[in-house]
Amino acid sequence: MPYTPPGIVSVLNSYPNHPAYFENLEDFEVYLKDLPRPIPPPASPLRPRINHLGDKGKLCVCHDMMGGYPNDAHNPMWTMNWWAIADTFIYFSHHRVSPPPRQFISAGHRQGCKVLGTLILEGESDRYRVLMGNDTTSISPQTNNISKKYADHLIDLCELRGFDGYLLNFEVSYENSHNARLLGAWVAYLTSESRRRLGADRSVIMWYDSVTVNGNLRWQNTLNQLNSAFFIASDSLFTNYNYSSGTIPTAKEFLQNLVEDTRPKSDVSWGIDMWGRGTYQGGGYRTCLALDTIQPGLPPQQHGFSASLFAPGYLWENDTLQPHDRPSWWARDTLLWAGRATEAKTNEALKKLNTDPAKQLGPGEVFHPLKKYFPFQAQTLPFATNFSLGAGTFFNVQGQNISSTLRWTDHEWVAPLPDLAVPSTVSAYQLPGMTFTGITLPVALECEWISDPGKVWTGSHSLQLSFVNQPVVGTISVPLISVDLASGPEHGCVIMFEVTWYLASQLLNTSVENLSIFQGDKYTSSSYQTVTQKAPERGWFKTTAFFDNLKGVVGFGIDVNFAGRAEAPVVLGALSVTAVSGSASGNVFTPHITYIDPTDVDIQFDDNTEAATLIWRSNIRPPFGQGSTNANPAWPTIPQTTLNEDEIIYEVTTSLVAPNKTTQSVLAWGTTSLGRQTVSWADPTARQKIFDTEAQGGFIAFKVQALNGSGWYAGSAAELSASFRDRKRLH
Repeated sequence: MPYTPPGIVSVLNSYPNHPAYFENLEDFEVYLKDLPRPIPPPASPLRPRINHLGDKGKLCVCHDMMGGYPNDAHNPMWTMNWWAIADTFIYFSHHRVSPPPRQFISAGHRQGCKVLGTLILEGESDRYRVLMGNDTTSISPQTNNISKKYADHLIDLCELRGFDGYLLNFEVSYENSHNARLLGAWVAYLTSESRRRLGADRSVIMWYDSVTVNGNLRWQNTLNQLNSAFFIASDSLFTNYNYSSGTIPTAKEFLQNLVEDTRPKSDVSWGIDMWGRGTYQGGGYRTCLALDTIQPGLPPQQHGFSASLFAPGYLWENDTLQPHDRPSWWARDTLLWAGRATEAKTNEALKKLNTDPAKQLGPGEVFHPLKKYFPFQAQTLPFATNFSLGAGTFFNVQGQNISSTLRWTDHEWVAPLPDLAVPSTVSAYQLPGMTFTGITLPVALECEWISDPGKVWTGSHSLQLSFVNQPVVGTISVPLISVDLASGPEHGCVIMFEVTWYLASQLLNTSVENLSIFQGDKYTSSSYQTVTQKAPERGWFKTTAFFDNLKGVVGFGIDVNFAGRAEAPVVLGALSVTAVSGSASGNVFTPHITYIDPTDVDIQFDDNTEAATLIWRSNIRPPFGQGSTNANPAWPTIPQTTLNEDEIIYEVTTSLVAPNKTTQSVLAWGTTSLGRQTVSWADPTARQKIFDTEAQGGFIAFKVQALNGSGWYAGSAAELSASFRDRKRLH
């Protein structure tokens, strides 16, 4: 979570007795047998994702950043921002059991991406314990049964923390075929039981190509008779990286002979190490050359293979790629994933940014971004983004600067990307006085993330749209995001589309004029009135439009009016798409608004340390009709009409109030998705300052307020006062 650096009051881990990972199976078992209290709630649930791509190949992204679990709370670092492209994400590290951090799970789940942990065996420790359930150095040839204990424990951890399965990375020898058969039976049980308990549409058990059916540790770099038993026992195979162009077709033939049409080729995921290290075609920006052979995008009837991208943090960590700052990394990362507005600009950027001599493309080799092979997948309702990239060097809330020096990284603040505007949008050019169906010309949109404290709505980034060096006058319709509305919202709800935007200067006079939708080549304006209102913060506006009878995948966008200089950029701070109930009168639609408030705020003091934990609950305030005291008929069937509780982040401010109660100073600030935050005043100098102020009649004040996915305050604030000196709640 973003929070102020340790100072007079420090923000601490609110669940310190729940380890991030486990070094061995014995510690893992002890933890689950006697779970420390309180137990953290699981991460956000997996949002639905409707498959419109058939059995085309899928993308798995395998994290391997700095050995796993880097301490990056106050250091802008690598973030995973392409959740809508990936189907599965693996949190990889070299600890025995590595569940994904809560922040990664929530970030992936909000965009429909499954998130896995890792069970890794390196060396002989635990290699037989996992099968037999106890510490043993060998398995008798007469043993025919496996222990289900650790398989059950692994699923217990999935349920406890809210993730979706595991990569099984067993890089150890099992000595003989008998032991290998027991291992296969264990994998099969883990797979079937995980499907039963987590759900067949959610659970993923992925086997890494390492152990053979003979019990040998021998990487096959393909699917063949030596590892096929483990492929059949699991949901998918993550191949080793050292294959060749001739290996892939033979794997296709083997798969057809092995299981005919019972398993799609997308269940075979070819490993690509971004660092190279023996990988086919060398990784890095040469990854596209491997994908050209893997052919994940083949039509459904041909069943494309999948790919597993290992160590995408390469673009951050590799010393040949300089400088190591977030803007430079983001330029490299967007090039890899989405390219640039035109092929010429993509090639120009590749020459400038691909400075790794081992990853250069040769004559006749053509670079393509990952987006070509694995397109963005439409999001589901409710959808919201504040364009945050999950890291920064300051922090804003609703256009106001909270901290100008805060350096932070937090995947819970990774927001969805505008898939229709990355890397560019071909927009419709409308001449003044002409209708949209009149003369249209294509216009290339420049889309970039800016980190200007004066132009950021929430977090550290906003989205800037510009049409540089193009003769644009009039109105441009700009598609931004695609949302999958399936068969339409229930109870006749309409779709509310809101955009928060910034007017940089009255002299430029470039503004968001209307909101619109796109289905194929069809453009549709709002079904009701479009309303623009000034936000409380200077320069910010919110435009709201309502649409009726929408179904299927719909593109949402804005109409930008260029009444002044055409090169003037438009800054977007946030947008959201939600299904709402309400009342209509002619062209006027009045939505029923819901809010989420923190309630029942309390504080618990630690008797053994200089620490206290603020605790609260979230309360969804039901929507009410205009001037009515009765909840609208859609409540509680649609309890999240304008808010999704899983997207809520709480802002917690801790302040020292002076005895005269006229002044107060912020001691600590932070955000959390949990209903609790722990603070410490252990520093002796800080403690004495607080105690002296309290002795004179001052006190500590806490303020908790919810922020929705667009970065707007979602309800009223809750406040509580306390005395650290007397260790008690005041009022």
